[in-house]
Amino acid sequence: MRRRAFPPSVARALKGAAELTVVSAAFVVAYLLRFDFSPSPADWMRLTAALPFAILARVLGLWAFGLFGNWWWRYVGLPDLIRIANAATFSSFGTAAATLALVDGFPRSVFAIDWMLSTLVLAGVPAASRVLREWGVVNASRRAGRRVLVVGAGEAGIRLVGELRRNAQLALRPLGFVDDDPAKQGAWVQGLRVLGRREDLPRLVERLKVEEIVIAIPSAGRRQIREIVETCKATGRPFQIVPATRDILARDPDQMRLRPVQIEDLLGRAAVRFERTRVEPALRGRTILVTGAGGSIGSELCRQIASCAPARLVLLDRYENMLYYLEHELRERCPALVTVPVVADVIERRRIAAVLATHRPEVVFHAAAHKHVPLMEENPGEAVRNNVVGTRNLAELALEHGVDRFVFISTDKAIRPRSVMGCTKRVAELLLQALQTRGGTRFVTVRFGNVLGSEGSVVPLFARQIARGGPVTVTHPDAVRYFMLIPEAVHLVLHAGVLGRGGEIFFLNMGEPVRVLDLAIDMIRLSGFRPYEDIDVRFTGLRLGEKLAEDLWGDDEELGPTEHPALRVLRNGHPPAWTALEPALRELERLAVTGDGSAVRAWLRHIVPDYAGVQPGDVAIVTAPRDAARRLATPRRA
Repeated sequence: MRRRAFPPSVARALKGAAELTVVSAAFVVAYLLRFDFSPSPADWMRLTAALPFAILARVLGLWAFGLFGNWWWRYVGLPDLIRIANAATFSSFGTAAATLALVDGFPRSVFAIDWMLSTLVLAGVPAASRVLREWGVVNASRRAGRRVLVVGAGEAGIRLVGELRRNAQLALRPLGFVDDDPAKQGAWVQGLRVLGRREDLPRLVERLKVEEIVIAIPSAGRRQIREIVETCKATGRPFQIVPATRDILARDPDQMRLRPVQIEDLLGRAAVRFERTRVEPALRGRTILVTGAGGSIGSELCRQIASCAPARLVLLDRYENMLYYLEHELRERCPALVTVPVVADVIERRRIAAVLATHRPEVVFHAAAHKHVPLMEENPGEAVRNNVVGTRNLAELALEHGVDRFVFISTDKAIRPRSVMGCTKRVAELLLQALQTRGGTRFVTVRFGNVLGSEGSVVPLFARQIARGGPVTVTHPDAVRYFMLIPEAVHLVLHAGVLGRGGEIFFLNMGEPVRVLDLAIDMIRLSGFRPYEDIDVRFTGLRLGEKLAEDLWGDDEELGPTEHPALRVLRNGHPPAWTALEPALRELERLAVTGDGSAVRAWLRHIVPDYAGVQPGDVAIVTAPRDAARRLATPRRA
């Protein structure tokens, strides 16, 4: 049965009375120590005369430094110890000043002893409370819960053990640590021993009858996490992970929210932290329009923009369902934000003109696009209409309506494009750079690669295939891609929009490329299956418009630094003049509506000479025997 707690006011009064009693007793004990506990009658009279001054000084000292029943004993820390020392100093000096002035013959040495005793007892009362509580928690944690081994005896592991002991609802009982640091081997941490290194996990799991493993190294690199996960998998026990440092900081730092290992934990790059304070001043109080708002990138753009307190957020998409759900989500998250859902298509110039005339956006983020490479190879005219004509409509109307910033989301597939989709994005980049000379709008382009979890990502495809029992289809054993998480990609888009002065192309630093085959194998293993035994992997060959690896920049471009370490700006590009580009765009738009795919591709090559293009006969289906496929499935190491 749970004990009834005192009302807060009563609890504070009792704590304050206890504190005042012990520090007053400290003064009496200090005085008795001075006389070896054998004071004369005259000495007793001096103590009686000085005690009211001591009590008054202690009341004032405790109150002045916030210690008069207003702090939690169980969470005493270094800042509290500093306040205790200050309060004891104030009390002892106050007592000395009053006593020496009004009580004749009072020994001065008492005040030094009083200061030391007051400090000790003030620190000792909450320390004793915490020790008793922790002792009870530790004893309780030793008796109940699933037996857990913690990987990582650092700061996160220590905090995790404390949380497991405090939170009985987790029902986890820590047995010890595993850590690769030689200096920690055999050491005791939080009453638990460091039992071995990572390679000792299988042996320790069997010897200690471990029921679950928790990985508590939030700052570890993705390659290190991959190796730890492989070792945990070999034990046959379930395992969880402490979230990355950026996720811990985004929530209550005292709450260690465990979760299963996810595919983003295994990427070979540390994720970019969201720093809202660097972008908020450029968005606060402004009207902002996001096209493609219902998509994976557009919706995350809206979420992060909403957190920057704009005056109005206009959500534009041609698909009503996702727009409906997004608007309701934003209303729940940010009730004070004015959101305006607009169902419209960027291809319809008159409709877009009416939207801009009505809402007068000051910043536009253009995320609406056709992105699926194979589909756009089959429908090149639609790729041109949406990605080129739609971007031109929006950009020209932004100039006409005085938009301050226009941020266009492009792709790494625009560099030396092999696909229609990539080439249409490159044409859109060129037209924005050409428009930069015609008005005051600052046009900024941001390129990045694949984003995990987006509609076009392989991750949802692999997940569906694994759920069906396989096979998982990979285009080519050597295909590599750059991957980012949606939130970090969007955050860098916002940064680029703030940093851009007009006409630049920014490129996101996406780290090392990831082999798509490794990604598939990791997902199969994280789902609890064995690759090529439980779930097969098949190679289907590169599809139309696909490359084995994406380029980082074009032949006439080089990357330069920016204020943000994860952003680069492309230099030495040579965009065409608007007068030369505009007639070519008009002809491309005319061809797009005819349905003549060959003519569209030819004119795209006229505008973008390094567009290689792909014909169906150029694509070979790649097959691999099962034994060779097993070898390919082994993760490569740098």
